[in-house]
Amino acid sequence: MIPNFAIGMVLLQATVVGIIGYCLGIGMTAAFFEFTADLNPNLRGLYLLPEIAAGTAAVVVLIVLLASVMSLRKVLILEPAVVFRG
Repeated sequence: MIPNFAIGMVLLQATVVGIIGYCLGIGMTAAFFEFTADLNPNLRGLYLLPEIAAGTAAVVVLIVLLASVMSLRKVLILEPAVVFRG
């Protein structure tokens, strides 16, 4: 029987990685738009819309959920004794 903390650990790791990845990605995108606004006249009107940021967050949540389900499937099928076998 798999303890509940194993499931919680997988979900916590997925949540932390998803949040960090989303924040880094949106931050770098916003910084790119800010830094390149004066370099190229063709990029002058580009900025990060809140709808785009929210849509990106929804896609990140979907990806994290799918990855978590695949990881949990492996965790639930694996026998605990197999982990410690040499």
